[in-house]
Amino acid sequence: MLFIAKNLKFIRKEYYKQTQTEFANYLAISTKKLGSYEQGHANPKYDILQKIALDCKISIHSLLTEDLESVSTFDILKYVSAEKMRILSISLDAENQEYIELVKEDKQEAYLEKHDKPEFLLDLPKYQLPFLPQERTYRSFEITQLGSGLPRGSIFIGEYVEDWRTLKEGEFCILVIEKVGILCRFIYKNDFEKGSLQVGLSREVPHSERFDMEMIYEIWRFAAYISPQMPENKDGAFAPKEKPE
Repeated sequence: MLFIAKNLKFIRKEYYKQTQTEFANYLAISTKKLGSYEQGHANPKYDILQKIALDCKISIHSLLTEDLESVSTFDILKYVSAEKMRILSISLDAENQEYIELVKEDKQEAYLEKHDKPEFLLDLPKYQLPFLPQERTYRSFEITQLGSGLPRGSIFIGEYVEDWRTLKEGEFCILVIEKVGILCRFIYKNDFEKGSLQVGLSREVPHSERFDMEMIYEIWRFAAYISPQMPENKDGAFAPKEKPE
């Protein structure tokens, strides 16, 4: 809990705009206990961390490990109001290992509305792939659009992107976008400071779409795919390049 004490004090003042007494009442704890949290003498219980994370639209991991005060004013706004995908539901097996949920075509419309509902995820098909790096979160989506470089009906397996600032030009991603749908796109330009993301259907072709980050629920970075077909060898991306003679 490297930054929890500092972050609690910062969030109380900058987001909640409350005194210690007011914030303690909101959290249903004593002012003395809140003071001990902010001074680093004690650590908050999980339910308190969860409440603050949900309010601020950030992950508990970010609350614990990131120095929120060092982030620019614009980035803080993103943490507070725009990064909807940071509240992520997952499903676990009996040994607390994460499943990879499969969002098939007939469930994608419902996923837009219920992506953060644990009960919805429980009803999705799920599996595990031991060859993928552990301690990461994955989700898979059936490809429904032509032109992505993957055959229609194949399965895109994505690694959850918690910090959008790490997205780089040319990365292949699934974007879950409010009122738009689930899109399979290449990152063209990550214009985080202006609050937008430019994407396209190919690494080679200039961007064709721009989305405000406030509209984006989740982003999943390409990790693998499953398909009974080989991708077509077009300007897209996954077909192997021919070796020069």
